Amino acid sequence: MTDQSRLDLDGLFEDLPGITKAGGASCYEAILICLQYHHHESGAICNLNDFDATLATLEIIWSKELDAKTCRAWGEPRNAVEDAAIGIAFLIVLQFTEFTVIERANIGTGIDYWLGYKEDVERDKFLPRARMETSGIMLQRYTSGILQRIKDKLEQTKQSDIFELPAYVIVTEFSRPVIYLVQR
Repeated sequence: MTDQSRLDLDGLFEDLPGITKAGGASCYEAILICLQYHHHESGAICNLNDFDATLATLEIIWSKELDAKTCRAWGEPRNAVEDAAIGIAFLIVLQFTEFTVIERANIGTGIDYWLGYKEDVERDKFLPRARMETSGIMLQRYTSGILQRIKDKLEQTKQSDIFELPAYVIVTEFSRPVIYLVQR
């Protein structure tokens, strides 16, 4: 059974503990670059999946439009994929888990970000409670290619298993679009 909800990209402009407003704005631009390259408009429908099922059907919405200067600044759309995937992952974490993004992880940990409870952030206690690894794919025609990327990213998260925290892998493919949220 699936839930239909909205994934509002404008949420990236809110004050989030793990990203500055400028960083959120950059992720927002990157997402629009990737989606609009594939001719998606606000209101595009996207499935949120795990390995076995559709978790939700999302309507991706946004209020701002890209201008020519922004498109030139990003250049080739593939330049935007990593930041776009991070922005989507932030929103998915906020909407579909009990966590928020609290801090970028160090290189070599096998993850991109540390996640924590929203209540801890409000009390100024930045304790890592989970891990997040993200990946973006501009175009993958075959689901098997996306699933292989997820498996690779799940394996990569094992580098930080010493912390004994759950790990979320969030992979976004922008041509369809489809998002995978897998926890280990």
